[in-house]
Amino acid sequence: MPLRPKSQTQYEDYTYAGRKIRHPNHSFHRMAVEDVCLGFAYPLNWIGNLLPTTIFDIGAGVGAAAIYFHHYFPEAHIYCFEPDPDLYELLKKNTSFIPKISTFPIALYHENASLPLYQPSAMSHFGTLVSDDSSLPSRNVSTRKAREMFHEIGVDQVSILKIAAEGAESGILLDLFTHKIPGVPIAAIFVEHFSVETKNAITQFLDNDYSCFKLSHSVPGRFRRLYLLKELLPLLDSHRLERVR
Repeated sequence: MPLRPKSQTQYEDYTYAGRKIRHPNHSFHRMAVEDVCLGFAYPLNWIGNLLPTTIFDIGAGVGAAAIYFHHYFPEAHIYCFEPDPDLYELLKKNTSFIPKISTFPIALYHENASLPLYQPSAMSHFGTLVSDDSSLPSRNVSTRKAREMFHEIGVDQVSILKIAAEGAESGILLDLFTHKIPGVPIAAIFVEHFSVETKNAITQFLDNDYSCFKLSHSVPGRFRRLYLLKELLPLLDSHRLERVR
């Protein structure tokens, strides 16, 4: 059962930095795009002397975050991953004019498989690989191990990793960090969480190498965190952020 049949899908445009970002015509998508473009979702006031060169956008949606990051860092290479076919088509169209942005119609995860992408509720409007209810509407999508894609793309360092994977964040981070990817230090990690348990587990998992900072979120039941590599803190304006003790 399709999540959003094309015959019933309507779109609208959000203008950011003189460019239009097309998204599904629904208040949830409109709010998500606006949250990014206004700088609330992924604030950059901490950036200091860090000059990002490679950005991974996992759960890229329609491409708002990619376009936002490109606006600030036009020389950075941005790799976007979005498994939802409808959102991916919008992502491709919205970013097609930017050579520095590459898109992939897959989900990064901790396994290579074809898995159901569930639509958990009418309020979500974003699919998830993680659900306890197999009766929910779904469609199969391709998943790839995150660490393998890092190697295949051939990056030698990652400046910013952004994950908005609707509950799959823990699996992605475990796959990347458990295997100690050689030569790929990740300077900053933006993560969206859906439960206190997941938030605490990821914070504890990254605690040795990263400092955790709290970010605002306009959607109830979600948490945003920014993890900055401790050894880079002298180069960053981290005092502008609210540290999580």
